[in-house]
Amino acid sequence: MLNKIINVSTGLRFARIGSVRPLLQKILNSFMAFMLIFSIAFATIETIDPEPVLASGEFACENSEGAAYVFQSYWVSNSNTLNILRGSNTGGSNSTFSTTTIESFSSWSHGSIEEVNSLSMDKDGNMYAILKRTSTSTVYFYKLNYNASGSGTASYININIGTGDNNAASYYETTVSGTTYKYIFTSKGFFKGNRKAIRINSNGTYTVIDVNISSGSTWATAKAKDFAWLEGSSTHDFIAFNSETNDLLGATVSHTNIGASNESISVSLTQRASNVGSGMSSNSGAAMTAADGVVYFLENDDGRLWKYDQSLDTSTGNNTNEFVLTSDSFQNS
Repeated sequence: MLNKIINVSTGLRFARIGSVRPLLQKILNSFMAFMLIFSIAFATIETIDPEPVLASGEFACENSEGAAYVFQSYWVSNSNTLNILRGSNTGGSNSTFSTTTIESFSSWSHGSIEEVNSLSMDKDGNMYAILKRTSTSTVYFYKLNYNASGSGTASYININIGTGDNNAASYYETTVSGTTYKYIFTSKGFFKGNRKAIRINSNGTYTVIDVNISSGSTWATAKAKDFAWLEGSSTHDFIAFNSETNDLLGATVSHTNIGASNESISVSLTQRASNVGSGMSSNSGAAMTAADGVVYFLENDDGRLWKYDQSLDTSTGNNTNEFVLTSDSFQNS
């Protein structure tokens, strides 16, 4: 290559001006063409939206189209395995609901397992569940860590969350004076028993807080198998469905000494709507927060999904279709 450069330089030194100009023009054109191709390639690379970078153990919260994922857990007792199913709508205006088993967990710090349920997940994709044993009524709090190349890792969080038949849980957060406080709420059904709020502290520790019912205790029920957080709601923080009485139920959270070691939490329970969802069987299941005030309720018998839309919730019944059956299913997709 060096020899070629020397030869060209020598030739230029003895060439006439008329013969040099076309050569220089060719060199300039070649350089400009190269720079144009390079610029286009660079611009193309810059306009491609990168995939979100997840911290270790986090689940993705939305698909490539920006649609929120919803998650369902399924316990296989003969192998002590918890399968995590993930669903989302794809295809824009002609969207279709598709599901896949995204992860499984089969190694636990406790034996004699009755069931692992009460699935919840924060906005960053950190997933949690509660383990129940056949030998005791004590319940155990686990973090479920996603593994893109194999089975996930279930990490026991050694905190005392009491005794009971917990089967419901939801993430919840609130911001006060610029500080965001994060919690996992759990209980038997809709605040019927062993009501706990697990505060996720910024230093990586956890604080367990008993949850009291300040009003509306008649609406606490084990027949509402799960509840879900409504981010940004100005009326109620959680929504649940009682498939036995066909009621939509709401809960509003109050804090005292928020963030402190002596924090106390209470909920006010209300009936949001009556005579809704009459087509659902009595075997209702998970409540799954999507986004923008939308929550999906799973019908355990056939996997059908019912949609709650907070923007249509007038608390006067189902006159505005705030709770409707969808064509989506965790079993038929």
